[in-house]
Amino acid sequence: MKRSRLDTVLRLRAIRERQARVKLAESLGAEQAAARGLAAAEAHFAARQVATGSLSAGQLRGLYLQGVRSAELLEKAAEAHRKAQEKAALDRLGWSQASAEQQAVERLTERRRREAADLATRVADDALDDLVGLLRVLRSRT
Repeated sequence: MKRSRLDTVLRLRAIRERQARVKLAESLGAEQAAARGLAAAEAHFAARQVATGSLSAGQLRGLYLQGVRSAELLEKAAEAHRKAQEKAALDRLGWSQASAEQQAVERLTERRRREAADLATRVADDALDDLVGLLRVLRSRT
């Protein structure tokens, strides 16, 4: 049986929807990993050494640089998490659109199948009516 163009479009839309779903799952995984990285950076920032007693200039400089580095790592982790959230949101929209397009083609396909079935029923009914009419004419002649 020859495939209709609509069946081909439906298959393509289903493939696109699956690809969008996989892409969304990957970006959600990346977002979770970025969230864990941000939590680790926050924990590292909170766990840095606190100055106690008198410090030499070298110790003070070392603590200052450690604090700056921890803040930079925290900022980098926060930026990575923000980007991962944005990508996940875009992928969520992409999946939503692909899913809506697939559902639209499925509805159209179903409507076309119902219309074809209705047409076939009408044609069969008309053919049956024609046969009944022909039988009446034949019986009236005999």
